[in-house]
Amino acid sequence: MKISTKFFSSSLGLGALIIALVSGANIWIQLQELRIETRESAVRARQEQYTQLRLLLDEQIIGLKDFLVLNRDPEEIERYQKAKSGFVLTLEELRAEYPEKEALIFLEQRYQNIRAIADRLGDTVENDSILQQDIRSINFFRRDIELYLNELEQEVESQILAAIAEKKDLNQLFARIIWVVVLFIVALMVLQYQAIVSPVLASLDRLSKGAKHLSNGDFEYRLNIQGSDELAHVAQTFDRMTAALATAYEDLEFKVNQRTAQIEQKNAVLKDEILKREVIEEELRRIFEDTKQSQQLLSSIINATPDWIFVKDTNFRFVLVNDSFASHFQLNHEDIIGRTISEILTTQDLGEGITSKDEKIIRQEDEEILLGKTVHNPSDHVTDVHGIEYVLDTQKIPLLDEEKNVVGILGVSRDITDRHLAIEALEQSEGELRQKADELEKTLQQLRQTQTQIVQSEKMSSLGQMVAGVAHEINNPVNFIFGNINHARDYISDLLGLIELYRTEYPEPSQTIQAEIEVIELDYVIEDMPKLLSSMMVGAERIREIVKSLRVFSRLDESEMKQVDIHAGIDSTLMILQNRLKKSQERGAIAIERQYGELPLVECYAGQLNQVFMNILSNGIDALDDYNARRSPAEKQAKPSRITIKTEKQAPTPDLSGRIRIRIIDNGPGIPEKVRQRLFEPFFTTKEVGKGTGLGLSISHSIIVEKHGGELTCFSEEDQGTEFIIEIPIKAKKMMAS
Repeated sequence: MKISTKFFSSSLGLGALIIALVSGANIWIQLQELRIETRESAVRARQEQYTQLRLLLDEQIIGLKDFLVLNRDPEEIERYQKAKSGFVLTLEELRAEYPEKEALIFLEQRYQNIRAIADRLGDTVENDSILQQDIRSINFFRRDIELYLNELEQEVESQILAAIAEKKDLNQLFARIIWVVVLFIVALMVLQYQAIVSPVLASLDRLSKGAKHLSNGDFEYRLNIQGSDELAHVAQTFDRMTAALATAYEDLEFKVNQRTAQIEQKNAVLKDEILKREVIEEELRRIFEDTKQSQQLLSSIINATPDWIFVKDTNFRFVLVNDSFASHFQLNHEDIIGRTISEILTTQDLGEGITSKDEKIIRQEDEEILLGKTVHNPSDHVTDVHGIEYVLDTQKIPLLDEEKNVVGILGVSRDITDRHLAIEALEQSEGELRQKADELEKTLQQLRQTQTQIVQSEKMSSLGQMVAGVAHEINNPVNFIFGNINHARDYISDLLGLIELYRTEYPEPSQTIQAEIEVIELDYVIEDMPKLLSSMMVGAERIREIVKSLRVFSRLDESEMKQVDIHAGIDSTLMILQNRLKKSQERGAIAIERQYGELPLVECYAGQLNQVFMNILSNGIDALDDYNARRSPAEKQAKPSRITIKTEKQAPTPDLSGRIRIRIIDNGPGIPEKVRQRLFEPFFTTKEVGKGTGLGLSISHSIIVEKHGGELTCFSEEDQGTEFIIEIPIKAKKMMAS
């Protein structure tokens, strides 16, 4: 086979193999990316379904609660039904696609409980206790559903992260494949050189040596080159020529005179051979040109890729760069080849392309590679001469010779700026969505709290009106009784005096009168009548005090801020709670210790402040009752239940105007730290179902802090009792809303 044919065939095969390897690797990578993206799309679709379930669930819960609270408004139940249809449809789609997923099964079970409560609401009218229980049940099942949704969303997020990681691994694998292909190309070029060019050069060298031997008269020297290509044919012809020259030289001395004419003929033959040799040399030059074309083909392949490809020697000088690398810095190949980064920076103006800091990092990486290590930087930030920043995926590996010695550095950088920007945009979008979701959740929480406080305020207003009305209706007949008791006492005293006078004047009454005196027990009546009147007076006075306390506590005539006596408000609250403080068969007595200081009149909302006193004192009484139920009689006697109320005036400071402080202290079981931290949260309660709404302390905190610009704090340790401290300004701020 001709040398040209060998070289062309091998070059063509090498190019085809390179194209096949690169194309095959690219197709395989695209198929893998398509598979990952398809799976990621399915996961993201499932994530959207979970988000839709969460939104529809919130819509249903809001509709049900509004229906329960806002006098069973049909529009709210219709709002619930619309959200329910979407929720059920989405849940059925998920259950059909994932029938064995336990979280979906449990979620569906909890949702059936909510539906059962909703179906029952439309048929019956519930009292407040059942209403509150339904609300708590709905909240309980909602929290369970949200927990299962959180579990499903976490599973989806982990699958998305796994897909992203798999994409990253796939890109790294593709980069490694490119390196393998480049190394394979270099190896094939070396093999091509060894298989084709090297034998040609060896044959030419032997031809040159044969010619020297022949010119020196050594006709015994033979080339002995075997083969069927042009060089072998020339060598064989040369060997035959040498043999012929040897024979002719042996006969030359004997036939000089006879062969003179033949010399010219031999010279002609020699000229022909020289012409053939020139032809051979021309063929060799053409072969060298073909080798150069192969090198140009390889260079074209390297320059065609948008990735940066560069090779450095052990002195950190560039020996090869492709067009993408050179064009990024707007330099020619001649400005880069044979120079280090430092030399290029010294002779060329790269603007913001490479800084001294970048140069040090590059030098450190190159030194590690010369030690046999591989450097991979998946997020290499580079700025071009125009100040535009790029993000590159850069990998550097050592180039080794046959003895495994490092002879250079091979580097490849891929531009991943678009992908990096897309990931950043995605993360930013997800952050904004999370922030909006948090804001929406806070808004809904505030709305629910405000709505509940409005309902509670309406209840307290209605209760105050009722208390004031009852106090007014009781007060009129009590005043009538109280006002007439003194007159009745005078009348009865006169009658008793008359009877005594009568008995003195007529000591011997008739038998009939004597019998009646014995029947009615006149002596006992005369003795007991003053006591009876005194008891009636005490009872009427007690009723008047209770009525006065009810009127002070309700404060309906003080809906605006007025100057009031704080001690009077506390005393009226204690009067209303007097029945709970007395000893009974179920519980022991609770002592009240008043340690009142000198307080001025305080500008405040008296009725709302009395509500705060009622909430705190009621909670303290409940805690002491529960505590006593767990204690033995000996323990109760050793440590009797007691509530201490202390008031004092605080001196003004540069930061705060004059304030008063009210401390309500019990010697009960105390409050655990975890519970104390959540005392003022709406709907938080440790009481049994039906005994507490979890709104008392929340509303009290709002009244003190928001309505009066004060502070409400709690200090407690287990088994050491609890202390609530109320601080409010003596004079209200004008900006404060009612």
